[in-house]
Amino acid sequence: IASLFLETAAKHLPAAIASVNPPTQNQHDNTEEQARYKQVIQMVAETCGVVATFCQPRLLISSSGILPVLAQARNNNNVLSTAHVEFLQCALLAGQYRFARRMIHAGEWPNPEKGTTSVQQVLRYFYLRGMIHIGCDECSMAIRCFWTTLAIPSDVISAIAMEAWKKMVQMSISANHVPYPALVAPPAAASNAVVRFLNTSSSSSTSSDPEIMTIAAAAAITTSSLMDSNDLGVPAYMELVRACHAGNSRLFESIRTKYVTLWEQDGNEGLVQQVATDMEHRHLLHLSTVYSTLPLEKLQSEFVDCNRAKILAMLDMVDGLEAKVEDDGMVSLSKTTLINVENNMDNLMSMAEWVRKMDVSIANSSRYQHIKGEASRAPRGVEDF
Repeated sequence: IASLFLETAAKHLPAAIASVNPPTQNQHDNTEEQARYKQVIQMVAETCGVVATFCQPRLLISSSGILPVLAQARNNNNVLSTAHVEFLQCALLAGQYRFARRMIHAGEWPNPEKGTTSVQQVLRYFYLRGMIHIGCDECSMAIRCFWTTLAIPSDVISAIAMEAWKKMVQMSISANHVPYPALVAPPAAASNAVVRFLNTSSSSSTSSDPEIMTIAAAAAITTSSLMDSNDLGVPAYMELVRACHAGNSRLFESIRTKYVTLWEQDGNEGLVQQVATDMEHRHLLHLSTVYSTLPLEKLQSEFVDCNRAKILAMLDMVDGLEAKVEDDGMVSLSKTTLINVENNMDNLMSMAEWVRKMDVSIANSSRYQHIKGEASRAPRGVEDF
């Protein structure tokens, strides 16, 4: 039934979209007709967003043809409308991230329309758009969208805003040079409600020092505290980020296992897995700065539940790391610096010119000529005595 509704909407909605600006002699009638058809488009688009959640498999959403119709209904890219929000909702449910991304024009950042756009619509739009950017591997744009969600003014905390924070902090964790407090702190321009909630959650977390919290302490966290609806699971994410930021893989794995139900409920198990993979890669790069060679058994002991095959696969996947496994089981680690020659050609040419001038200056110096003359003399032999 859900897919049939989407097919019907895709068939009849284009007529309403085409009638938004009907050719007529009476401007007053034209304005009334525009308002009537806009209301119809808004109601149908909102219903499509709800109905799409019941379509299984999700291929039914794409095959209904509703996505290009909703994209067409976004007649003004500068003003946020219901069609903007529900188009992203349906595209996300259908897994059509690339198509939705193509429909988002460069520099598009729609503003809410006074009197018609609700706060919930603004929150949903930037949250759903951030999810689309995640699906397209555009981390910076996803973080920007989640950041905007947190900056929407509000007097009470929104579950949508907290879901945006959970995803934003996991995607920002790769910036290892950022101190942990700054990583989980409310972003600049965040609403007062978000600031109060995050500050309260931070003070109620298990520990403020990653070195103090042990695996036993993480295992002592009860399931009831994990599922506390008052904190929306935010302290659990803070503990996960703290363990990852500290580079404590065993503590990270313990927290990850303890809160597995929360990750599944939030739909963030994929992001948590990405954080775990990124943590392993950064740990390998750290080991390459400490060791030049080490036994494969030692490398296996540095990671949790990693067999030989996974370690060898990780060595091939980490960018900036050249690794070679010898026949005797010794692993040679070499951290390399990748240089983009195309972007640095001007700098390389300037450096070559500077070195040339330095060579000429040294060659013409009196000190160099004196040393050169001393070196050219034959060693003293018997004929000198």
